[in-house]
Amino acid sequence: GTASIIWSGWVLLFTVRYLYCMMLMKKYYLCAFMFSLILISLVGVVSSRTFVKDSCTSAANVAECFVTKVDNMLKNQGVAPTLAYINDVILTESGHAVVHSALHLVGEYAYSEERDLSATFAFVEPYAKKYVESRDHLNGFDGFYHGAITAFFYLNKEKNVNDLIAKVCEQNLTLLGKVTSDPFECYHSVGHALLYFKDNKPEDALVICDQQSDERKKRGCYYGVFMEHASLYAPAYHPYSPKDSVLGDSTAGLCLLQKGIRAELCAHFVGQSHLAMKPNDVQGAFAECKKVSEYYEECMQRIESMFVTYLFRGDYKKMVQTCDFAEPQFKERCVEAIDYGLSM
Repeated sequence: GTASIIWSGWVLLFTVRYLYCMMLMKKYYLCAFMFSLILISLVGVVSSRTFVKDSCTSAANVAECFVTKVDNMLKNQGVAPTLAYINDVILTESGHAVVHSALHLVGEYAYSEERDLSATFAFVEPYAKKYVESRDHLNGFDGFYHGAITAFFYLNKEKNVNDLIAKVCEQNLTLLGKVTSDPFECYHSVGHALLYFKDNKPEDALVICDQQSDERKKRGCYYGVFMEHASLYAPAYHPYSPKDSVLGDSTAGLCLLQKGIRAELCAHFVGQSHLAMKPNDVQGAFAECKKVSEYYEECMQRIESMFVTYLFRGDYKKMVQTCDFAEPQFKERCVEAIDYGLSM
């Protein structure tokens, strides 16, 4: 811990200076003794800074392993230690895509315990503020808000849904560490919540999105519904909730039923939904993108920027090789999507 590092550092500084003095005085037996103290100090510093890789990093399904571990931590240790673990371990080892999924669960749990949105958001604000200036997605910590608002809606099912939306998005609650004039992100959170609120029936949730008062609100809401639906393809995600709408190898079938902006936003998550079900099948994810051919590029870019960058973390060559699965005319854009994902 921090105290160990500080103590070891002071001991190291003192012993180096003392050793230098003893050498000048030719007291070599004292030099040997002090040198041994230096070694002990170095062991303290190194051991306190050495990070042992988490066992989930070598699991067949990394995301599912981490989500399961987070679920257990929440039950046994609570919200604050779990957030620290996600920030220090999952973010370091697997990146923001996995963090986002895990934080949905944490947000749901936190609101279920607190039953107050402001108190719930307070748990994550130190992390949100840390990332809000440089990263729009908050290194995945926006997932906490999505989960908290989902629980808020679900635990208030007896209330009017428009009143719930107004409570979240029209009363200046501090979301993502700041109050924003752009409603997209708040309504994106609402979209996640609406699907769960409507027992994972996409059309029932999308109808409510249709009723929102301007295009940015509608767009954010649609985006959240389709993202949440894609997550349902992961067996570990909301395992006890209805999944009648989880059909085929991806959300492509749902997307082909949509028109206009709905169809475009739905297509973003087709490859993602396939990877949620089959986490290492990048080739299969590209094949699913072909089913929404009009928006193939959007589907492909999300696979590469959000998922290939963590599936092959640290191996850029393997990341680029996945672009061989892309349609020839999109290979250059595929590599650009990887580079963008790595810069996030």
